[in-house]
Amino acid sequence: MSGVPSRQRREGVPIRSVMEAESRARRQVWISSGPLSMKTLIVWGVIIFALGFFDGRQMRQVSETATVQSIPAARPDGNSNNVTFAPTGTPANAANATRVTIRLLKFSPDKIEVKSGETVEWANADLTPHTATAQGTFNSGAINAGAAWSHTFNQPGIFPYVCTFHPEMKGVVVVR
Repeated sequence: MSGVPSRQRREGVPIRSVMEAESRARRQVWISSGPLSMKTLIVWGVIIFALGFFDGRQMRQVSETATVQSIPAARPDGNSNNVTFAPTGTPANAANATRVTIRLLKFSPDKIEVKSGETVEWANADLTPHTATAQGTFNSGAINAGAAWSHTFNQPGIFPYVCTFHPEMKGVVVVR
C-alpha cells in the first residue's frame, strides 16, 4: 500500500483543481473569442471614453469658431433679381443685413422680421452645405460651409423657407 495514495489524498486533488478553475473563471469576463481580463476592459473603456470626450470637445469648438466668408452661390433658376452678394463683415453689409446663422442643422434665428428693402444674409457656420429656399420667391442654391448668401426683400409679406437638403430645417422671414 505504500505506492497507492490514501483515499483522502485522492479525493482532495480534484476538488482543489475545480475550486481553482472556478476562482479563475470569476476573475475573467468571457467574450465569444475567449477570456478577457477586467484590466483589459478597463483600459479599453478609458481609451474609448477619452476619444469620445476629445472628439466631442473638438466638434463643439468647430461649431463655435467657424468663420464665415462670402462665396457667391450659383442660382439654379438663373434669376438674379433682388439678390446681392457681399463679403461678410464689410461695413455696407453689416449696416444693412440681418444675419441668419446656419449651425447644427438649424437656422438661427428661425423667424426674423425686416423692413421692405432690407437684406437678409444666411451665413453657413455648419460643416455641410445648406440652402435657403422659399418656393417661388428666392433660392440660394448650395451655400457651402463657411460661405454666405444674401437676399434683399422689396415686397412685404411672410416668406417661409427651408433647406432643400435638410427639409426639417425651416425658417420664416416676415417683411413689413
